[in-house]
Amino acid sequence: MTMRICWGRMSCSRFCPHWNPVLLLLVFACSGEPACASEPDAVYLRYEVSGGPGLRFITAQVTLSLSGTGYSLVVNAETRGLADFFAGMRSRLEARGRISGDTLYPEEMRTETHQVGTDFYARTHYWPDGMVSAEASPPPGSSVTPVTPAQMRGTIDQLSAYLALARHLAIRGSCALVLAVFDGRRRYDLSFTDLPPESVSGFT
Repeated sequence: MTMRICWGRMSCSRFCPHWNPVLLLLVFACSGEPACASEPDAVYLRYEVSGGPGLRFITAQVTLSLSGTGYSLVVNAETRGLADFFAGMRSRLEARGRISGDTLYPEEMRTETHQVGTDFYARTHYWPDGMVSAEASPPPGSSVTPVTPAQMRGTIDQLSAYLALARHLAIRGSCALVLAVFDGRRRYDLSFTDLPPESVSGFT
């Protein structure tokens, strides 16, 4: 089996992105699944991060549904065991949009996170003309750089970004891609590049 792993970085010269490690699961889920290139299909994956037998840290579930004209993505994650005692995180991310040719056009993104007694909600709409509107509760604090409507325009949500990467890889065989992302609170760029192949023990 041959698997290509995409290397990504964030460009944040003016913005300080909030990195959710759960999103990494999506690119691994899609890059290894032929369902991302053949439609219609649905993919369900469950991940358990553990430190040994009976010692679990986090559980994540990814559900991807594709049709000829649309897509939906749902990611659920929650801490377990000791991680739950210290972090106590529950998170759900939902994204949907339409597909036209090789391009994804997001329509709506919802996020809900509960962590250590604090609840975060965000809902973002991506309009057909490229404009973006967002609601967040609680509102972004002073540590978050304000994002103007002009900076939101033409962006996509973070789940659609990783699905776009997976489709780009399946179609073109390359990870080289730059995507403008707005996650409901922060605006940043995701830049993916190809690296030379490496031999991994146990794989061809």
